[in-house]
Amino acid sequence: MARAIVYTDFDGVLNAFPEAESMPSDLYSPERAFRLDGEATVHVGSGAAYRIRWSSELTDALHELACTGAIELQWLSTWQPYTALLNERLGWNAQIIGTVQWYDPITYTGLRDGKYRAVARRVEVEADGGDPAPIVWIDDEECTRTRCDELRASAPVAPVLIVRPDSRIGISPAAVGAHLRVHRESARVRRRDARRRADTARARRPHGLLMRVCAEEHGFAKPLRIFAVQMAVVRRIASIMHGQGNGREKERTP
Repeated sequence: MARAIVYTDFDGVLNAFPEAESMPSDLYSPERAFRLDGEATVHVGSGAAYRIRWSSELTDALHELACTGAIELQWLSTWQPYTALLNERLGWNAQIIGTVQWYDPITYTGLRDGKYRAVARRVEVEADGGDPAPIVWIDDEECTRTRCDELRASAPVAPVLIVRPDSRIGISPAAVGAHLRVHRESARVRRRDARRRADTARARRPHGLLMRVCAEEHGFAKPLRIFAVQMAVVRRIASIMHGQGNGREKERTP
């Protein structure tokens, strides 16, 4: 079975920008936010330095999924030239974490729609393969309703989930639950399809009921197609993967 492909941004996704003084306290509750217990300053080649903050519980969990082969984890971020530095700070194995080259860091060609084009190309590649993989795209700015509609119109043959976190908390437990549900459902569909192929050669057709294209706003996963993530499932996952949000300053990063 093909493993899930996860494209993740950094700023506003793993590197959260909390504004605790002006935000409601329940935004940072364990049910909505992972605790930000990691902090570092990253010095990039230009001589600039950027403060980053992250949840080690969340980043360790993603890294473990990549290490065990459960997911293919790819950076899709404006930090593209500096992801080696991020891997070092987060404790990620650079040998198994990929970086999508989606824009030119010298001329900035591709910045406008390069992320979407990278995801759309992978959707096409998976459609042409014999065992298409589910795709998860996480970005606090690029995962819009417009991009959702465009991906839907491409008629992917495997489940697709796009998640737009609240940059003040980054990826939430609800979003993690949504990803796990998509991965589990994709496995179920593959088992079903394998049984069908044993009887007859099934013509390829786009996913309808099994396509997930969602946006997450203010810590909640809001479905834009077909189904809502069952909150009972989300709560069970959140009860395992939760923490206390904290922090105050929002920093500019590349």
